[in-house]
Amino acid sequence: MNTRSWFRHFRFLRITLRNADGASVRWRLCRSSLLLGFFLGLIAIFLHVCWSVPLGDFAPARVAQPKMAEAADLIPEVQTEPHTCGLHSLRSIYRSFGLEPDEYRLRARLGVDNPGLALDQDSTGTIQPDLYRVLDQDGFAFVADFSNQAKMDAVYRHLASGHPVMALIQREETEGMHWIVLQQLEPETKTFTVCDSLAGGELQFITADAEWTRRLLGTVRIQPRGQGSEARSPWSLHAAGLRDMGRTYRRSQEVFAGGRGFDTALANL
Repeated sequence: MNTRSWFRHFRFLRITLRNADGASVRWRLCRSSLLLGFFLGLIAIFLHVCWSVPLGDFAPARVAQPKMAEAADLIPEVQTEPHTCGLHSLRSIYRSFGLEPDEYRLRARLGVDNPGLALDQDSTGTIQPDLYRVLDQDGFAFVADFSNQAKMDAVYRHLASGHPVMALIQREETEGMHWIVLQQLEPETKTFTVCDSLAGGELQFITADAEWTRRLLGTVRIQPRGQGSEARSPWSLHAAGLRDMGRTYRRSQEVFAGGRGFDTALANL
């Protein structure tokens, strides 16, 4: 194509643009900009969540792992902060296996003081990705069940074997989520011994009736991993924890209409 012909085509393009509907062109540009901004915002949110969750220190504790086959009686701790129920529950479990919780830096490794959402300083507490990683690093095997309705038969069998169960419930009083520990079971009455950090340092006895199981969001059945068992990848544990956080959200919506309980959940974990 010679130069004169090229300029002729270029003039045609200019005429076409000049004669186009200016408002329509501006709308298409505006629409494209809005779509681009929307997708960039989604990417920013995704990266923020992936960066913020898990919340805790990834470094494992360099201390002994559990050797006791069965857990001793739980000793409840008293919760004085609104977001530390998961921490106190795990400390009670470690102590029941003959471990000194302070040596495991559980607070830092669970990340209970770190907000999960940058704009919400109350979004603190114990979440599943950190809990799973810490248990695995410290020599515990676990089976988590945050399905639509946690299966109690497996919980009963686990308790009968002498091992504890961490349970996430939605409290009737506040509609917030709360970690507790179950231990020992009276088979005939389905009554648990419950270690609850909000119970003033006393063990409780709770019957797993229909209302209690309705407010049960999920369970984590815990026991020592044993010799020869390999630790799992932290990233696979984090992925499983994120999946169970999503399941917890859906279960929370089922328990209280509109998911009101989930709105205050992280502040009460």
